[in-house]
Amino acid sequence: MKWFDSRIVISLGYYGLSLSSDQLPGSLYVNTALSAAAEMLGYMLCFVCFLAGRKWPHVISMSAGGMACILSVIVYFYVHGERAYTRCR
Repeated sequence: MKWFDSRIVISLGYYGLSLSSDQLPGSLYVNTALSAAAEMLGYMLCFVCFLAGRKWPHVISMSAGGMACILSVIVYFYVHGERAYTRCR
């Protein structure tokens, strides 16, 4: 995957998450503050790219994102149990 392609995917994911923060359960203000804190953490991690180059931080962040997606499916089936499995078939 080229850098340009992954940049599009990352941007779409970011805007999708930031624009849907009002639909999360809980207070809108708390959700916005958590989103802003995560964004600030992302900006701080960008400075790691200046020190370590682009390749390894990109590989690590994409791998962590993929593992998070797989883990979310496992957690979903663990929480909902057999009901979720019968709904998918």
